[in-house]
Amino acid sequence: MIPIVEQVLSEIICIQVTSHIWSGRKKLVPSDLKLSQSELPPADFASLGSKKICNPASLTIFNTLRKRADTFMFKHGVKFLGGYAIPVAKAQEVCKELDKIRTEFDAKTDSFINSFDKEINSWVTKHPTWESSIQAAVPQAESVRKALSFDYQAFQIKSADVASVSGLERAATGLTAQLYQEIAQQASLYWEKSLAGNDKVGPKAIRPLLTIRSKLEGLSFLDTRVLPLLDSIDFILSRMPSSGPIQGQDLHALTGIALILADEGRIIAHGDKILAGQSIDGLLLPSISNSSTNEAHVTSEALVDSEFGSKQESVMEHQIKEPPVLEIADFSNFEVPAAVLNPLTIGIAAGSNVAAESTAEQEAAPQPVVSLAQGNVGIFL
Repeated sequence: MIPIVEQVLSEIICIQVTSHIWSGRKKLVPSDLKLSQSELPPADFASLGSKKICNPASLTIFNTLRKRADTFMFKHGVKFLGGYAIPVAKAQEVCKELDKIRTEFDAKTDSFINSFDKEINSWVTKHPTWESSIQAAVPQAESVRKALSFDYQAFQIKSADVASVSGLERAATGLTAQLYQEIAQQASLYWEKSLAGNDKVGPKAIRPLLTIRSKLEGLSFLDTRVLPLLDSIDFILSRMPSSGPIQGQDLHALTGIALILADEGRIIAHGDKILAGQSIDGLLLPSISNSSTNEAHVTSEALVDSEFGSKQESVMEHQIKEPPVLEIADFSNFEVPAAVLNPLTIGIAAGSNVAAESTAEQEAAPQPVVSLAQGNVGIFL
């Protein structure tokens, strides 16, 4: 086995949840719809769907509990072999939470089974026309109980001692990429729901970043770049006010670290630069010394569209050079719809030409643009 893989496997506990939730449905048959076989479409063309034999709302709690378990494991670990790789140091905490969920799941199962006949009768009362169809499909309560279950398995794994690289080793070496993918997913959601379009946010806006930090810290053994990322997050957190709203340069700094974490490539590049000797403050807090520099404003949404290529690549087709000083170098006739102007600062280097419609003109014109001719753009967060 590759030594680094063996080390990684020794640092993780694999946890797999097995849960089953009764659907509360049965397959429709022609008699349910009072149709003869000749009235049905050909089987190779269409098939009958399903009928609900109890209120779906009564089963919602079971899906909620299963999702809670998945969310908690995602918070602390990384997806691995159909389950989650959880750091050894966090395994007890995760198992304790899963035990609580299992206990609650079992209690809700008992409650549902004890009121099963009542649930069915209530559903029949709501749909009296279909009483015979519902009653004919109702299973025994105990068979429903067996269709409702929640449990988990926690174990450590070791690759078989074979000459060739095993699938387990390939999966283990892919954990770093999986971690960064999941961090980017969390950070993108964080940026979108908590930061985008705001000129100030409350102290609670820091919580998702703390969750991301906790996950990175627990899995820091996967890659040497994780520790510089943690240092960068801590650097930004140290700048946050102890009370009151987060705004101005503090909000720009918070947005900057979120944008770094929201892209796998930027995560890796940022970690590499710090490992190569660049300072965290130099990367995250560039000085804006030229007070005569012209300024324009572009929405955070436009930044992400151009940055990650997720929505409007045709508008902002460029490669960001250095996070979070997002640079667009030497553009000729670069155009951005004026509708996206506001609120993060873009400094336009000397010699650049900026042309934009006024607010009144923007309302009258269908698609005004800002033209950046032969200029350098730096987005200062």
